[in-house]
Amino acid sequence: VDRASVKIADSTSLAGTELDNIDDSLIAVLGQAKDEIIIENPYVVLPDRMLRALKELGDNGVKTTIITNSPLSTDSTATQAFFLEEWANALAAVPNLRILVATGERKLHAKTAVIDREVTIVSTYNMDFLSAQVNSEIASFSHSPELAARTLKTYEADVTDPANGFVE
Repeated sequence: VDRASVKIADSTSLAGTELDNIDDSLIAVLGQAKDEIIIENPYVVLPDRMLRALKELGDNGVKTTIITNSPLSTDSTATQAFFLEEWANALAAVPNLRILVATGERKLHAKTAVIDREVTIVSTYNMDFLSAQVNSEIASFSHSPELAARTLKTYEADVTDPANGFVE
């Protein structure tokens, strides 16, 4: 049985106050990556702080993959409209960044990440403005290679399923 160290971060609808520690926690945990970050999130509009953090990691050789919806698979066209404008900028700014988007009918809804095949983040946090500034959110950070391996298998299943129609 794998024993995991788990930490919780949350935010309230009072985002931007001392009660909001989810953004800082996400950036701090992602910032510990030495090799690889894989993020699956349905709504991705990277805040400037997150983009800067990923750029710094990329400059240090960390590979980042974002698995998300496309306009063909989303239920949030507004978020997609923002992210479509950002894709080229993010790819240009962040070394070693890959963006994989689903083009099938299935809508991705997981909000998870795996860092260096050891730390897994499971959250309610969408990587968008509403989660960062308005909504109440919660995230768990688990240091468990076993959980990370199981989560990575779900990513592989999603990306290789022809019904999801993933493209880079």
